[in-house]
Amino acid sequence: MTITATKQFIRNYKIRIHPNPKLTKKFEQRVLLFAKNPQHPILKLHKLAGNKDNYYSLSITGDIRVILTIKGDIATFHNVGTHSQVY
Repeated sequence: MTITATKQFIRNYKIRIHPNPKLTKKFEQRVLLFAKNPQHPILKLHKLAGNKDNYYSLSITGDIRVILTIKGDIATFHNVGTHSQVY
């Protein structure tokens, strides 16, 4: 799986994830796992509904999510943050 990121994702990552070293490490572990096996149960990857029906959600921790799109073998990360920040 190839992973790309939007400018919005990069900005939100720098603000919400990067300042916390433990969270940064957990994020990196989950992204590596996602690249190897997107369907791994710990990731809780699922398609969203409603006005976000073209997007998927990926769990980093209990409350931290990545919002992404998947087209073929390319995943594009669009947003990252707590449940209330990304929905």
